[in-house]
Amino acid sequence: YRRPEKDESMLILKDKAYDIYKVEGLGCWGHIGDATYPYFNESLIIPHQVAMNYHYTRFYIGIDIGGMSIKGAAVDSNGRVYDKFSMPFVKGEPGEDTIRKLAELVKEYITSQHLEGKIAGIGIGSPGTLDVENGIVNYANNLGWNDLHVAKIMQEVLPYPVRLTNDANAAALGEAKFGAGKMYKTVIMLTLGTGVGGGIIINGMRQFK
Repeated sequence: YRRPEKDESMLILKDKAYDIYKVEGLGCWGHIGDATYPYFNESLIIPHQVAMNYHYTRFYIGIDIGGMSIKGAAVDSNGRVYDKFSMPFVKGEPGEDTIRKLAELVKEYITSQHLEGKIAGIGIGSPGTLDVENGIVNYANNLGWNDLHVAKIMQEVLPYPVRLTNDANAAALGEAKFGAGKMYKTVIMLTLGTGVGGGIIINGMRQFK
């Protein structure tokens, strides 16, 4: 087997030909049918219809801030998660510096994935008590942050809407819509990390955190 050249549209493998579609910037190959190939990372295989619609898809950047690391990825409106990125959380570092580093990392990620012009917004989940309307972490004990204007600092670097919410609420909503709870109207989600949190979805509506 071999990877196809840039302008090729067929892959010959085991005497069979498969139509393929390269998804620029996402490090993977879409295909028609259920065939998989030995050198594929199966978690990155994208159905061909997604590849075909790639240039018309809007993406979102989801970010989770934790006490050990900060992780994120591009996500489409169907909940499909693409290549991930991460950076360590440095205890004792001023929160403003951490968020500026994060903004630069996200900027580099968007460029490396060729997603400029395709990003609809950035969502950030953070522990602590938050002012979600203004994108401020009022107090996060396990991060050592007080009155940190997360959304404002991110938007100094990135030209996209930035929204902040409680990380456990974000996890509960994500599981309820796209994950283990998508078949149920009522879901309880517990998050265990540097801190402990959770969210409750009752009849499709977030109730508590």
